Amino acid sequence: MDRLLIKNIFSLFSIQAVNYILPLLIIPYLVRVLGVEVFGVYILILTVSQYFIILTEYGFNLSATRKIAVNLDSFNYVSKTFSSVLAAKTFLALIGIVLLNLALLCIPKYQDYTGYLNVAYLSVWGSVFFPIWLYQAYEKMVWIAVCNFVSRIAGIILVFLFVKSSEDLYLAILIQGLIPVIAAVIAMCHSQIKGLADFKKIDKFDVLHELKDSWDIFISTSFVSLYTTSIPIILGMTSGVASVGIFSAADKIRLALQSLINPVSQALYPRLSKLMQSEENAALALIKKTFQYFVIPLFILSLGVMIFSDKIITIFYGQNMHDVSNLLKILVWIPPIVAIANLLGIQIMLPKGMSRQFSITYIISGIVGFPVLFISSAAFSIWGVSVASILIEVMVVTLFFYFISKSKKTIKTLS
Repeated sequence: MDRLLIKNIFSLFSIQAVNYILPLLIIPYLVRVLGVEVFGVYILILTVSQYFIILTEYGFNLSATRKIAVNLDSFNYVSKTFSSVLAAKTFLALIGIVLLNLALLCIPKYQDYTGYLNVAYLSVWGSVFFPIWLYQAYEKMVWIAVCNFVSRIAGIILVFLFVKSSEDLYLAILIQGLIPVIAAVIAMCHSQIKGLADFKKIDKFDVLHELKDSWDIFISTSFVSLYTTSIPIILGMTSGVASVGIFSAADKIRLALQSLINPVSQALYPRLSKLMQSEENAALALIKKTFQYFVIPLFILSLGVMIFSDKIITIFYGQNMHDVSNLLKILVWIPPIVAIANLLGIQIMLPKGMSRQFSITYIISGIVGFPVLFISSAAFSIWGVSVASILIEVMVVTLFFYFISKSKKTIKTLS
């Protein structure tokens, strides 16, 4: 791995540390001051906003990154893609907020949450204008790390200053919604100052073109959310908000561990998108090194977290959190399986133009996974969804390997 790639990986590691590890500092505080049930409501509100973030991301973090990365020699192309993607994301966000409020009007029992959900929607607008895909394509991730750090630290300080009891749920959600907005403002200003892209005049056909190009990836990420993002909502429906709080407490640790995957994935993806076009053997050799030096150590790290889960949970949440600790011992095996899926799906299949097979894999996993999660949650609550989540991720890896195995050259090079 060259120096630039390593630099970007470490920059992205800092982003993930800020996004997942720093928030762990305030979770014990929020659980204590809000109470387990109100904290469960807080998680449910943020989960709903996450659906709309998935809608507005629409796969652009992969499709736009790939297109810009292979066309960096044309500033006009980069600028037009930049403008078209922002317009498409804005259009989707507007559709999203209309759909959200229509849904609330049609479901009276959730109308008490209208204010909370609209405030949480700020995080969606932050996601719309946070151009991480542009910086990924340029392989310039340091400033994105700075944006995240500044906004997240500001958010943590504001939570400790203003959220003091369960009556401050509105403030907790407002602060969470503002964090991505602050990051987006800093990143957009920096991108213009550094001349990474200009705003170009575009028309509806440019927007439709971007939406069409990202459709397969969007469909796959939408079905992924059926067995990932939906878990708190499924638990809330079948087991109550208290179970949501317990699951989320353990899952935050799992997410922090899994966040180690994203820096490697995001740094490798633009590089592999270019290499796979001209030097496939070099691309596959880089993937083999990533497996040896990242995925295998991640399995070892997961084993360590499982062994010391009691101490880890005590450090973050205090004593007498046995259910959270035992749940973590199960969830901790998801990250290394997801890391394998990432190498097979995002780093091999998408750069090789296998977006249709990529999409089919997640459609099948979502269609199978959602009812499995619902049934396992109804029967075994937090324990059922945890085991089911592992089995679904194993299915994803199996399907990816099946599609890749049809290319004998690829399998021979990887073996």
